[in-house]
Amino acid sequence: MKFKFLFKKIVLGMGFLLLLSSTGCSKEEQHAFLFWCVRPEQVTKEIRVEGLTAQKKSLVENKLRQLDGFVSCTINNECNKMTIQYNSSATRYMNFERILEEQEITVLSHERLP
Repeated sequence: MKFKFLFKKIVLGMGFLLLLSSTGCSKEEQHAFLFWCVRPEQVTKEIRVEGLTAQKKSLVENKLRQLDGFVSCTINNECNKMTIQYNSSATRYMNFERILEEQEITVLSHERLP
């Protein structure tokens, strides 16, 4: 009975160590989701959008400025692109997407810039 309990503990411990060693992040990775990985403090994303009009532009800019961690935003109406820079420890990207969805602006794609 003691042997089975000890065997289970050893197997579970080895499985946990294997999981930790195989899911680590490297310095080359752009995104980090594990607790031991370091995420960059300032993130810049370029977002392609659809439905952005001149009226919505100023409204969106004002709402973005109200978010904690917001740094800057440039909007290019000709290319339907927005470049957003934010502090990743104060806010998340999904907060920006929610503001765009509230204004009926569709996010076509987003890409992290170096």
